[in-house]
Amino acid sequence: MNKWRLWALPLSMVYATAAFASLPVHELASLHAQLSFEYAKAGQYGLALESANRSLALDEHLVPAWLARAYIESSLTQDADAERDYLQALRLGPLSAQANNNYGQFLCSRSRAQEAMPYLRQALLDPLYAEPHVANVNLGNCSRKLSQDEQAKDYFLAALRHAPEYEPALKALASLYLEQGSVKLASYYYDRLIQYAETMGPDDLLVGVKLARMSGDRVREARYAALLQSRYPDSKETQQLLSGT
Repeated sequence: MNKWRLWALPLSMVYATAAFASLPVHELASLHAQLSFEYAKAGQYGLALESANRSLALDEHLVPAWLARAYIESSLTQDADAERDYLQALRLGPLSAQANNNYGQFLCSRSRAQEAMPYLRQALLDPLYAEPHVANVNLGNCSRKLSQDEQAKDYFLAALRHAPEYEPALKALASLYLEQGSVKLASYYYDRLIQYAETMGPDDLLVGVKLARMSGDRVREARYAALLQSRYPDSKETQQLLSGT
């Protein structure tokens, strides 16, 4: 689950752009904003930016269009432009849960965790916000950067109360408890993670190696180590494994 996901747009919409012209202007602008996110998530930043700009040309007051363009710019590490567009989205929609969450996540990812917290908390004040688990995980991640691990746990658990299968929250709790040496709790959340995860990244597999090692399960440790080396031979996690760190 991507903490940036705003909409789920069927790919068939990409091929339906010819029909857009008959739509009301606001709906057309909204569809271009949605397409912009879909293109950006696929790594097609040129098309994504074109769609975001089309959306804004049709409706310069559309908050999702400003968020789409900010997301593209942040993905391209054009941070000054991204922050400008996030702030414009917030000027237009100061109570928007999505605008507050996305800007807070941006700040947290740029080592500005303390600044991020009020925006992420504001996102949770919207009773109609469909994805409070996303903001809660962002709050948890920011809390960890501020060395507030107990508060981080509360946020991660709040995320799971709303979305019990939410992978980022399960992963965060497994990693946090592992760092604290709580093998039983770390294993509990890790087992839930591997139950629901569509794919296991190198960081997930390295956690599995460490947990199995701490539990004394050599068979499981060897299995995760083999998967890590075969699937991600060039990853930093594999280098950590091979170096014994």
